[in-house]
Amino acid sequence: MWAILDSERAREGQEPKGSKLKIQEKLCGAGIKCYLTERPATENYFTGRALKQVYPTCPDNIDPYGSPDLTKQGLKQFTKRRNGAVAVAMEWTEIQDTDIGQQIEVVLRA
Repeated sequence: MWAILDSERAREGQEPKGSKLKIQEKLCGAGIKCYLTERPATENYFTGRALKQVYPTCPDNIDPYGSPDLTKQGLKQFTKRRNGAVAVAMEWTEIQDTDIGQQIEVVLRA
């Protein structure tokens, strides 16, 4: 078993949220590999191109380290319920060079 957990970092380079570190420690203690993301949350990995497929009026300036509540970044129609649709719209080339993409590669090679 392997897990990727949102770090909920407040900004780039900052330590993950304390509660996330505790979860990671417990998972690792149980023998479950757990990776904490560099960006705050899953939503921070969505590209503008994929977001625009689900939300055509998505602004061009979505910050990958900004609030994962994309309504606060100007995407007024954003709802977490549509994250799956955005994920489906993503292409591997958009994620492969991110930390999550690199972790997926590690698992696939194991």
